[in-house]
Amino acid sequence: MNILLIGCGKMGGALLRQWLYNIGYRFTIASLTATGLPVGMKHVTKATQLSLAEFDMMLIAFKPQKIADVLPEYAFSLKLQGCFASIAAGCSIDQISGIVGGKGNCAGYAKFGCNGWTWCVRALRER
Repeated sequence: MNILLIGCGKMGGALLRQWLYNIGYRFTIASLTATGLPVGMKHVTKATQLSLAEFDMMLIAFKPQKIADVLPEYAFSLKLQGCFASIAAGCSIDQISGIVGGKGNCAGYAKFGCNGWTWCVRALRER
């Protein structure tokens, strides 16, 4: 599974360090300020550094007040059957769907969004 982690501050970074133990997950970090990333970790600072339909999942791990500005820039890089997961406090999947629901590869597929990592991984496996 190819996962884009947007934001890698204290919470996103802590989660990433644990998720790296899961063989089969490949992470790309999109962050302006990420530091101390594992050796060899792919890191981008802007959406234009990514490819079309590159990711199975986008994990939102940055301040919720920035979602409306940042997330649409990355929508093109989600695969058609991909999904969103969010650890951004106070931002529902309905809000995220409203932001990206008609942009890039996300049109009609925002229904796969979730606010829980476990549910989203299970949903991907069951498809």
